[in-house]
Amino acid sequence: MAATEPVFQYMADALGLSMRHERLQLAVMNGTEPGPRTIAAFEQDLRGRAVKALPYNSQTQQALALRMREIALEAGVPVVTITETLPPGRSYVEWMLAQLDALDGALGGR
Repeated sequence: MAATEPVFQYMADALGLSMRHERLQLAVMNGTEPGPRTIAAFEQDLRGRAVKALPYNSQTQQALALRMREIALEAGVPVVTITETLPPGRSYVEWMLAQLDALDGALGGR
């Protein structure tokens, strides 16, 4: 998998999923620009469908993250919407289960 930010990393680790492109994730999180090779490798993985899903933090409006989300959608890579804070009206368990259900669907579980 690849993600636009490392916010999903703990969950990916707990599930035994391999996450690629940590440099880009950290750059997006920190509001910095990753190097051209880092961006190109991420784009290539999305366009070539080398990743099974793209967890995307919907609470960010960072241009690079938005662009990677669009590339994933164009390439047919499932985008899994995640958030870093508890949505209103949901319990913590409901929030986590909804994200896990979305990931399961993206990975072909449903």
